[in-house]
Amino acid sequence: MVEAAVVAVFMLMMFASLWAAVSYQATKLRAMDDARHAAWALALAPCQGSGDTLADVADATQDSGSGALPSTKQSDQFLDVRAGSLAKDAGYVDLTRQRQVKFPKLMGGSTYEMRGRMYLRCNEPVPPETARDLFMTAVGVAKYTYGF
Repeated sequence: MVEAAVVAVFMLMMFASLWAAVSYQATKLRAMDDARHAAWALALAPCQGSGDTLADVADATQDSGSGALPSTKQSDQFLDVRAGSLAKDAGYVDLTRQRQVKFPKLMGGSTYEMRGRMYLRCNEPVPPETARDLFMTAVGVAKYTYGF
């Protein structure tokens, strides 16, 4: 009879431990899913950042110890680097979501907070396209291709 009581207590402790571990991980995954769903919903819409993507690439190239990027001075007149340009940074979405999990009373009944964080780049802003933009792109390609 004593053995049965010891085994029953041991099995109860094992079940409570398993329940706590599963609850902990399930809550953690739910918090991560909440953050992911909310971040993707915001990131699919274009948002405007403040950085310059081309300058960031140039800085990263210099920091890596490789050679400098090739000069684009000859083609700068054909590039459009206005505020709505694709060369400008689109911005980022950074969201954190949290959920709480409570362990069984047998395991102390502690409450823990789980956090899920998602950091995504937004969609690029749609550049304003006009007939002049299309024409200047075609002229730039022709000049580059045929050298006139």
